[in-house]
Amino acid sequence: MNRFFRWLDGGDEYQPPPSEINAEAREHMGQGRLGEHAKRLMADPVLLMAFDLVSKKLRDTWAASAPADTEGRERVHAELRGLGRVRGELLAMIGDVKLLEAEEKRREAELRQRG
Repeated sequence: MNRFFRWLDGGDEYQPPPSEINAEAREHMGQGRLGEHAKRLMADPVLLMAFDLVSKKLRDTWAASAPADTEGRERVHAELRGLGRVRGELLAMIGDVKLLEAEEKRREAELRQRG
């Protein structure tokens, strides 16, 4: 088991780069397990609160910035978009699970009809 999966299971402090997570996690865990992890994360009230707090702080920072501070406003906007991308990826993983489950149910129904 490589360091990423030990970290994922809480085994060490390793912080994998995103490219390693994407390639190895999808290969090792499969979309179903990733989706189940994503579902648990999106149901975690602490994570949801963190998303909301970060989003609020970024919006407040943007609102308090000077109109001439284009660089600062662009940075805040980029951070908000990044936060949205994280949520979007988690939701996409959950959607993948729902598609896999629907496909499995369709196959089971097809097998029952044949047998």
